[in-house]
Amino acid sequence: MISLSKSLHEIAESYQEAKARVSSPEEILNGYDVGSLSFAAYIQSLGLGDEDGEVSPSQNGTEVRVNVQSSVEFVSDETAEAFTTLVREMDVETVGELEDLELPTSADGLLAAAEAYEESQSVVESTPDQARELEAELNEQVYSLYSLNTEARELVDKRVDKPENPLEAKVRE
Repeated sequence: MISLSKSLHEIAESYQEAKARVSSPEEILNGYDVGSLSFAAYIQSLGLGDEDGEVSPSQNGTEVRVNVQSSVEFVSDETAEAFTTLVREMDVETVGELEDLELPTSADGLLAAAEAYEESQSVVESTPDQARELEAELNEQVYSLYSLNTEARELVDKRVDKPENPLEAKVRE
């Protein structure tokens, strides 16, 4: 039981850290040298138009169309994809915000930041299922420890509130 409890605790910590990174993707950038797009070594050309123009990035190879008038040309498909991912997740809405956005200045940094974001997103999506499995194993061990019969187990299961996501705080309404 101790081992299962520790595993559940570790999964919960990992989930909370990943959830924080997903909800504030700019936090991922703290570990990188950052600068404006004009200083990024992985950009071939920067054609940004009107500061008030809306940003809705779409990638086609090495080019990212920021909107109808504006585009950014990258040195590789991978950097273009990483840029698109980060811009979308950081909720950049205008060309002005995009110009002010600080992203990693190296291609390796940009790729690593996008990968860290995607990895965090994967943890947020997959760990609730892992936690449910561990919680079920832990419950079984507790039932066995107290020699609860099937009827008692069903009663406990019925009376205990179980949130949809076991990694979120359990709050009674």
